[in-house]
Amino acid sequence: MTPQTRRLSVMLMLCLPATAQARTAETGREVALALVRLVHLQKVCPAFLAIDQGLASTMARNLLVKGYEEFGADAFEKTVETVSDEFRRSLAPNRDADWCADEREFYRRKNRDGLFR
Repeated sequence: MTPQTRRLSVMLMLCLPATAQARTAETGREVALALVRLVHLQKVCPAFLAIDQGLASTMARNLLVKGYEEFGADAFEKTVETVSDEFRRSLAPNRDADWCADEREFYRRKNRDGLFR
């Protein structure tokens, strides 16, 4: 590595990490929230709606793999734990049927209505 290349590398390392870390944190939270919501849907919604559990499990597994691959297992697991706690606190008590109906509409808008039978 030449001195010029080394300087350029150092400058890039100084400039990029903050942006990259911010984007990674945001995306990691998004993937974690999608996973947490899907797992909650699998546990709660069958009492109110017919769910394709095989498809839901595949989707959850894909999100977990994506989180591990893109953010690292330890970091992603910590993010999932944090997001899961926040998600549980945000749920309204005794409103599971309403939450499930909202999730069904959310997945329909994303063209994932095969998740519900």
